[in-house]
Amino acid sequence: MKLSEINKPKENYRDELYQTNNSYTIGVNDGKEFRNAIFTGTKLYHGKPMLTFVMKTNNEHINLNINQSYLSYSIEEPMEDENG
Repeated sequence: MKLSEINKPKENYRDELYQTNNSYTIGVNDGKEFRNAIFTGTKLYHGKPMLTFVMKTNNEHINLNINQSYLSYSIEEPMEDENG
C-alpha cells in the first residue's frame, strides 16, 4: 500500500438509519412499544449515544430517549398525505 492511499480521504458509506422528522414504531427489549414516535436526532447521555424521539398526545409532547442497545426493532410509519 502506498502512502498516498493511506492518507486518501475515506468515502462515507454511513447510511442514516433514521430520518429526522419521520415517524416510527419503536420496540424495546422489555416488550414495550411506542407508536408514532417522531425521530428528532441523537444525543449523548453520560457518554452513551441515545436516540431521541417526540410523541404527541392530546395536549402535550412527550420526549422519548432510547439507548440503542435496548432497541429491539423500529418500523418506519407511512407518511400521511398532507393534501387529504
